[in-house]
Amino acid sequence: MVRKQIFITAEQNARLKALAAASGKAEGQLMRDGLDKVLVEEEGDTEDWKAGLMKLKGMWKDRTDLDELFTERRKKRRERRDRMNEVMKRGRS
Repeated sequence: MVRKQIFITAEQNARLKALAAASGKAEGQLMRDGLDKVLVEEEGDTEDWKAGLMKLKGMWKDRTDLDELFTERRKKRRERRDRMNEVMKRGRS
């Protein structure tokens, strides 16, 4: 085992001591168990993104409103660009 020192809050310390007393496990064992749980969850997260991405495949294939959406988006960008150009012109005068 490798020794690590960490800082925990007073509340965490009190809860850890209470859990250790109630469960009969050492505080260090409870902390290792908690760390293992977090590490397993993190491993799952790195693999799950691929499955999640594959679920998205084709999700917009039945949409019929995309042309309208993109047209509106271009219009808003054009209006924003025109406003910025107007501000820039006034700043140069």
